[in-house]
Amino acid sequence: MKERKFKKFKEIVEDNYHKFKNLIKTSIRTFKKYLEYIENLLNYEYSNGRLEEINRKIKVLKYISYGYGSFVNFRKRILICAII
Repeated sequence: MKERKFKKFKEIVEDNYHKFKNLIKTSIRTFKKYLEYIENLLNYEYSNGRLEEINRKIKVLKYISYGYGSFVNFRKRILICAII
């Protein structure tokens, strides 16, 4: 994975399936199911991880604030937290 070589990863997943025990086979089946997405992950440098982090922070802020009376104040709070 560190070398970002999809072909090698695909060979390991497909060729060695019968060698693993049941618990690992479940993981291997999941890898096979999402092989197309894993290929995109390894071939491209883009990720939505940063965006997901921002969404998580907003949801946590919304949860702990018990709702703001004003959307303007809520937006300001989000922007303040985003700067830090």
